[in-house]
Amino acid sequence: TTMVASPPAPPARDPSSLSNPHEAHITHLSWDAIVDFTKHQFFAKANYDVQLVSPSKVSFLRLDTSGLDIHSVQINGVPATFSMSVPDPSKEHLGSCLEIELGNATIAATRDDNKISVAIEYATSPSASAAQWLPPAQTAGKKHPYVFTQCQAIHARSLLPCQDCPAVKMTYDARVTVPNWATCVMSALSKDDATKNTNTTESENNGNNNNNRVRWVVVAR
Repeated sequence: TTMVASPPAPPARDPSSLSNPHEAHITHLSWDAIVDFTKHQFFAKANYDVQLVSPSKVSFLRLDTSGLDIHSVQINGVPATFSMSVPDPSKEHLGSCLEIELGNATIAATRDDNKISVAIEYATSPSASAAQWLPPAQTAGKKHPYVFTQCQAIHARSLLPCQDCPAVKMTYDARVTVPNWATCVMSALSKDDATKNTNTTESENNGNNNNNRVRWVVVAR
């Protein structure tokens, strides 16, 4: 009798995520954002380093989003085609899937260690579940507003397109611009670059982080 090995089981899919890290996973994020206290929004550009598991077998990069307004997507500096799924009424907490067509980028990836670069410009919703906006009356100084983020358990997708599941870990750096009366503190080492009207914080975290461990706080100086 000839024994035939059973085919490997497909990777388990995280039921709380619409992303596809088993085909393409993010290894690094560079985040550049402006915090707008008037509109209660983040206006941002997210640049991702993405590792393709098998370039010849993957056609899309799928990311979790919730309430995000996606303005543009580029792959390796070239505009890319993308679409947003309609949220499932029975699972609205999962948000929408941002599906990005990889196209010829998969061919280029085979010449660059199966890596591609993806840039996404977008804005968050004023009702983003991960951001808590407090008016001056709710702060100790009673003079300026305050915002902090809390991404656990699956709220990171309301701040940025991401693979919002604990199996995905990445490093990140961030550049956050806030009003001149404020400063931004995050889960990373930082340095300030204050100007007359705004204050920009640049930070870097070289540890492997889950998306729900990426946090920002903007407070009065």
